[in-house]
Amino acid sequence: MSQEICRREWDAERNARHQSWSTHVKNWKESGLSQTEYCQRAEIKYGTFKAWACKFKKKPEFLPVRIIPSKTTSEIEIRLPGCLSVIVKKDFEEDLLRRVIKSLGGCHV
Repeated sequence: MSQEICRREWDAERNARHQSWSTHVKNWKESGLSQTEYCQRAEIKYGTFKAWACKFKKKPEFLPVRIIPSKTTSEIEIRLPGCLSVIVKKDFEEDLLRRVIKSLGGCHV
């Protein structure tokens, strides 16, 4: 079998898998069920579903930034829509900040 045929078959399988998971994510959103409940009813693995759901998640839009002069330069405050804010101190742990951002809805940080 030539490489070209193998490549086309691989692309077709990948596209079919993508479409299948896209349909699952759409059906889950319309179902009103939790992800766990949907996965149980659809008989699919929750971990795999969650990974695909993250891939299909809307990318965050850029929000306006307002810089407010401060007396100190040892920290920054990130205010998110609603009442949530994150204060980052001068000697912050990068890994911890990545985990916080990821838990707030970012998938790839």
